[in-house]
Amino acid sequence: MTGVVVTADALHIQTDTANYLVQELHVHYVLPVKRNQKRLFDQVKALPWAQTLTLNTTLNTTRHSGRGQAETRTAKAIDLAGRTDSPHAVQAVRVRRYVRDLRTGEVRGPWPTR
Repeated sequence: MTGVVVTADALHIQTDTANYLVQELHVHYVLPVKRNQKRLFDQVKALPWAQTLTLNTTLNTTRHSGRGQAETRTAKAIDLAGRTDSPHAVQAVRVRRYVRDLRTGEVRGPWPTR
């Protein structure tokens, strides 16, 4: 399975899972960080997101309109370089979502995507 990218839900963000994926299967992984791993969640939340630029808005911002609303999602990525306890994790990505009501102009968000 070398070179494969494995994705899973937040339930699988465990040290044993990361070790198995990287050391045994030799794959890359993408796992969401949620509050089920409080320490890791706090470490990722504390990263310097405000200082991280969205380098290419064409690639990192998407917009979609439908059902009377316009949705914008913005992605930022940070190299971890040992900033978390998560084994083998090399990068964190944050996606934020904003929704604007096309009728009223009201903006809701930001929310993390699900």
